[in-house]
Amino acid sequence: MLLKILRDILIIFLVLLLLIANLGLYYYYKYSRDIPRIYSIKDYNPPTTTDIYDSKGRLLYRLYNQKRKVVDIESLPPRVIGAFVSAEDADFFKHRGVDFSTILRALYVNLTSGEIRQGGSTITQQVVKTFFLTPERTMERKIKEAILSFKLERHLTKKEILHLYLNQVYFGMGNYGIYEASKYFFDKTPDQLKASEAAFLASLIKAPEPFGSLKNPQRVKERQIYVIRQMAKNGFITPEEAQRAIEEGLDFKLDREEKGMSYSISFGIKRLIEEIGKERVYNGGYTVYLSIDSRVDEEVQSLLMEHLNTLNSENSPAVGSLTDKEAMGIEQDIRSQISNLREHYNDISRTFKCKTPYQNIRFGLRVTKPIADDISIKEYIEKYTKIMPVERYQIYLGIVVDVKKSSVKLYTGESVMEIKDPYLKGENRIKKNDVVFFYVDRDGIYRIAFPPIIQGAVIVIDNYTGYILAMSGGFSYTINEFNRAIQAKRQPGSSFKPILYSYAIESGKYNIVSIENDAPVEYTDPQTGRVYRPSNYDRDEFKGEMTLIDGITESKNTLSVRLALSLGLESVANFVNSLNLDTAVKPYPSLALGAFEITLYSLSRFYSALADRGIMKDLKILSSIQDERGNEILKYSPDQRQVVLPETAYIVTRMLKDVVSRGTGTAARVDGFHIAGKTGTTNNYTNAWFIGYTPEITIGVLIGRDDNKSMGRKATGGNYAAPLFARILKSPEVSRLSSSNDFSIPPSIKFINVDIHKGKRCVEDSEDCVFLPFREGFEPPEQVNETDRDLMRLEK
Repeated sequence: MLLKILRDILIIFLVLLLLIANLGLYYYYKYSRDIPRIYSIKDYNPPTTTDIYDSKGRLLYRLYNQKRKVVDIESLPPRVIGAFVSAEDADFFKHRGVDFSTILRALYVNLTSGEIRQGGSTITQQVVKTFFLTPERTMERKIKEAILSFKLERHLTKKEILHLYLNQVYFGMGNYGIYEASKYFFDKTPDQLKASEAAFLASLIKAPEPFGSLKNPQRVKERQIYVIRQMAKNGFITPEEAQRAIEEGLDFKLDREEKGMSYSISFGIKRLIEEIGKERVYNGGYTVYLSIDSRVDEEVQSLLMEHLNTLNSENSPAVGSLTDKEAMGIEQDIRSQISNLREHYNDISRTFKCKTPYQNIRFGLRVTKPIADDISIKEYIEKYTKIMPVERYQIYLGIVVDVKKSSVKLYTGESVMEIKDPYLKGENRIKKNDVVFFYVDRDGIYRIAFPPIIQGAVIVIDNYTGYILAMSGGFSYTINEFNRAIQAKRQPGSSFKPILYSYAIESGKYNIVSIENDAPVEYTDPQTGRVYRPSNYDRDEFKGEMTLIDGITESKNTLSVRLALSLGLESVANFVNSLNLDTAVKPYPSLALGAFEITLYSLSRFYSALADRGIMKDLKILSSIQDERGNEILKYSPDQRQVVLPETAYIVTRMLKDVVSRGTGTAARVDGFHIAGKTGTTNNYTNAWFIGYTPEITIGVLIGRDDNKSMGRKATGGNYAAPLFARILKSPEVSRLSSSNDFSIPPSIKFINVDIHKGKRCVEDSEDCVFLPFREGFEPPEQVNETDRDLMRLEK
């Protein structure tokens, strides 16, 4: 009887066991059908950060949707791996994906401690949740999680799972993966982390934002100590090492500031997106090298800012004014004032690293969101501002609390500071309670920043490679992102003339001392009947017959128009269009005077070609793109073509050297350098140009208002643009890019002693006789002196 009962119990047990097994298999196959195939995880390609460097390897900017860099698990020392295993899954190397004993232990620890100190999920389960499953908390999801965890353990090694985990996990403060967390908190790579630092990072996983923000240092320290003790308990460090790790402090490096966006970086990013696409740029983890030298770029930006500030100094620097009542900080008045400021500049709440004293914002806070009516100033400051250090080239705000003869005192929100500025002398344009901009110049001196009504742009080009070395598109990128170097199309005026003169020499119809007439000229359009009467800068002054070199040196307009008419307007227009300068010109006589629109970027290309034997290049700002593995996917070598003969380029360069030495561009002279260049001034003084070059680099300068209104009669290329060229070339960072060498002479060039003003060969010494370059076969005719002429008559 007993045996029968035991047999029945055994049968029932086996049946139940079979039912449970079948039920388990049923759910296993049911939930396995719609979950990812586990081998796909080997193709791990998460969104990673693209880093942009300058030509010297200095980090400029980072682009990402998720800030992450993938590191190889093999590069991590045991103490780092041990910190995360000890913090998250002590039995990681023992279980097969799901650890039931850990689940029970975590339940016990959490109940006895009164808080959640351990989780029941293994590292494998956390990987599965991150990659494959939704965050919902359901029984079905937990079953799927367990099934996937077992599958993951069968297909991947423990190290491979850790590789996924440590590169994917979120550490707070926008940092994904151990690499970014290490760099953010300690400015170290993961392999450089000490045990105490690794334990801190491992402690962040449970609560990334609260712990990562360091708002509760005591809680963070407690969590770190717990992880360190677990590391010792699990044998990853010794008890002595654990004690040292607990006692030593953490040296956080949170005050580092990345370089801000600039005109050149923005242009580089634009070109990068055009090359490989926005999705790849922000997720692909590329390493990109730009052609710019960041120190040169910063120097150029600083010099342009200071130059424009000088030109704008005649305008009032105040951008608004408060009454005494408003200055005391009434909230409604604050909102009104910020609204007034926004009328002067584009979206000031978004673009300025600013401080407004009326908000009681600390020095150097970036406003990140406009103030809404339903939020108090105190709440706004807490939520929408970010501490920023005072930087060079950035614009800040202050309120005037006292005015002296040559200085003002500004309240910055933190303290009262005195600014001594030479532009404050003279008439007292600044009053108490005025709101003014100020900036820190390249020497670290605080300066009043005058509203940039007059704007400008600069580009620096390597003549041999076509690489852009520096670019500034305006007074400040933070005020206005419009890049005037590449986006502003303006009439070039006389800075176009080197193209016209190049065609004249290239055609063989003219040489450097060919004669053309500087005299009034009229042209009647055969189609419209309109009469065109150009004039010179000095409207009633004409010199009559002049050599070409004198004509361009003195920038004679009527001579240039006659030259274009002689060459044929159709032929001149065809030559200009053949250069592919991103502008199409028509055969009008005003073409000779630059009466069409072109960018500084495009026109500077031609000047750079003159410097390099007539070879014009497509300018590049991208020099190299590498993928995450370091493979170079694109190496840039600028496209180039011969646009004029080397002899033509050299002859025109010789002409333009005289522009700088004795003509309209004398303000561009810099001792120790051989410089060629040309000024340009447009009708009504709306734009001022100077583009100049040495054998090594070309520097283009454009000054003008965005509304294209007149800057006044002083606003010529020689007065407004050429001096900035000289300051840039003389600056320490730019001057080292050029040598004292003269321009190389093509082999077929012949030098002949000629009268530079009359265009004839010299047979006797004279102060006007100069050895000038000529293309072989295009020399001026032989001349004889009076004595030789008398002897020839006697012989006859």
